[in-house]
Amino acid sequence: AGRYVYIKAVNKEMYVYSDASQLLPLVFNKEAEIFSSHDNLLAEILRDNNYKITRRPLEVHNELDFTRYEEIQKFNPSMRLRTKDFTYRRIYPRVQLKSASVETVYRSMKTYLNEMVKWLKNNKQPKFVTVTGGIDSRVSASLTRTIDDVEYLTYFMPDAYIKSKLAKSIYAVDRKITTEMKDNLRWNHSIIDLTDIPLSKEELNFYESYYNSKHGYRLDKYYRENKKYYKTLHIKSTVFGMGKADFPAALNAKSSNIDYYKRSVHGINKEFEEHYNLDEEIEKYFMRNLVEPAVTKGRHYFDLYHLESRMGNWHSNLTLETDPETEEFIFTNSRKIIDLIQLPTIDERRKFSLYKEIIKDNWPVLLFFGINESKNLYEQTEDLLQKEYRGLKIIRNRNLDITEKNGDLNILPKSYQISLNNNYNFVI
Repeated sequence: AGRYVYIKAVNKEMYVYSDASQLLPLVFNKEAEIFSSHDNLLAEILRDNNYKITRRPLEVHNELDFTRYEEIQKFNPSMRLRTKDFTYRRIYPRVQLKSASVETVYRSMKTYLNEMVKWLKNNKQPKFVTVTGGIDSRVSASLTRTIDDVEYLTYFMPDAYIKSKLAKSIYAVDRKITTEMKDNLRWNHSIIDLTDIPLSKEELNFYESYYNSKHGYRLDKYYRENKKYYKTLHIKSTVFGMGKADFPAALNAKSSNIDYYKRSVHGINKEFEEHYNLDEEIEKYFMRNLVEPAVTKGRHYFDLYHLESRMGNWHSNLTLETDPETEEFIFTNSRKIIDLIQLPTIDERRKFSLYKEIIKDNWPVLLFFGINESKNLYEQTEDLLQKEYRGLKIIRNRNLDITEKNGDLNILPKSYQISLNNNYNFVI
């Protein structure tokens, strides 16, 4: 569940592997046959040795397997690379997946999770868990309940970096949930606003030259100067997304053809398409990364792409930004666990059933607080009592509205669009 690069030497040949989501990043140049941790560092070495280096047009690049330079490629964590000729061989997925019940999956996972908790208890590094208003970090927090020396941290980005109204509303909900958790749980929990961490002009210029995310600027400074961290173990929850069926409903019916895989590619901003032909670049990405029909072996390509590009590129770049202040640990950063969290049905995954089962078993009070919504269980229960009508008491859930019209009582879904993930029930 940690970060590593594994190099195997066999018969004068070398083979390179990474951890499941490439928490310890690698980039490479095929012509010079050279690896590096950072694209800028590799670009400098290549320039000094008279290799062609072309800066891509956008400021930052985490799409597909892009880096900031055309000649430098990001390593795909689902691959093995042979150094003799710098060719890939796919090592994940390897086995066919079939659906399984939440109970069966958790029974299989529990042994591995228990061993990871045991390892964390014996680990002497200072350690902390980052907590948001979502389900993923709630699972990580629940699994660390019995670890005495763990801290919990919530941080918020400056408002200037939050561009969309949707993102602002998500942050507002996150603030309410995490503040409630801090106020009501007896744990060592800090909530910080990165706006409060000033940056000089010189620091800002340095970070803009090297970093891939703007929140990394202040976070790095907070870890280094405020917390004095060095090789502190950061327990993160990013790879958990693979167990949540985050893809749109239009992609529910899994398919093994390339056109369907193209539609499953996500996380590419509009600026990218101003400079590149997206369809062509996706096809080139598929060729470089050996994406062929049926490559998923029963998985959803949306999830596989999330692992190999969103985690293997975008997220792994973030881990560079707080190194050496922190090391990373993720309970699901293992191909075995990643397979297990994809086994429940799409409906169960969208309801977070497996993750709720883990929390219920380890620290059930964490389920009291809203998950990506501001109302906790108490407030949701208060919402249920709604209407007295001709001596009848009508109790409905919050997905329904009750109105009177012309002497009739109408009980209707609150939203015109019915969601398969919601319950619509009432009791008279």
